[in-house]
Amino acid sequence: MFVRDLIQSCLRRWYLVVVGLLMTGAASYLVFQAVPPTYEAKASMVLVPPQVAVTTGENPFLYLGGLDQALGVLQVKVTGPEVAEPLLEEYPGTAITVAQDESTTGPIIVADVTGPDALSTMGMLEAMKTTIPSTLATLQTDLDVPKASVITVLPLAADASPTVVYKKPIQFTGIVTAMGLAATFLLVGLADGFLERRKMRKSRPNDLVSVPQLSTLEGEWEHHGHTPGKPQQGKGSQPAKSNRGKGSPTTSTPPETETKLVGSRRENRR
Repeated sequence: MFVRDLIQSCLRRWYLVVVGLLMTGAASYLVFQAVPPTYEAKASMVLVPPQVAVTTGENPFLYLGGLDQALGVLQVKVTGPEVAEPLLEEYPGTAITVAQDESTTGPIIVADVTGPDALSTMGMLEAMKTTIPSTLATLQTDLDVPKASVITVLPLAADASPTVVYKKPIQFTGIVTAMGLAATFLLVGLADGFLERRKMRKSRPNDLVSVPQLSTLEGEWEHHGHTPGKPQQGKGSQPAKSNRGKGSPTTSTPPETETKLVGSRRENRR
């Protein structure tokens, strides 16, 4: 019932709906322009096993299965405050995510950088491309790992330019659009109800009938020769004759009977 009434209200007040839609569209466009997009860039690297773990003449990529533990240690170290905070201070507004590539089972590490502009995003990505290998080398140096047993990092792929992500502007624009549409239809329904009630009040006849005053009625009765409060006598009627005797009932004689009696008396006199 409410939906049907709302649709009818919108059809009757279509011009208000058009105004509301225009205002909603303008507000959504302004919000989409005001909220800046984010920029995203990625780089992937793989851990290469040491020389002692590879049989002479074999392919090193055949021995990647035992490097998952080293990858986990490197991930924790890079995202820790000791390494990450100086980079975040150098490129404010950016964010970094370092994790293992879920699309493969190998020891591939992916650095995901997001930033408010393309310049800072690419700067952070280049810093991560040098920070990850240097951090892994520092960890092994601190442990006095022999050169033949050192794990190295090989870059695989990196974005040459950031990708523009409109997720945040779209979210805010969708919220503003939904609120604008809801407000438009709600206000149109309220306005239509108010205008319809106002129209009914103007077109409704006056239910109060004016009652003449008592003095006016008495004047009209006296003008026609009547006395208020007494019954009106018909034309040609005569007052009823009553017997003066005590206890005798009062009787009235019709005019026709009286005329016949008078005529008969005159004939007897003749």
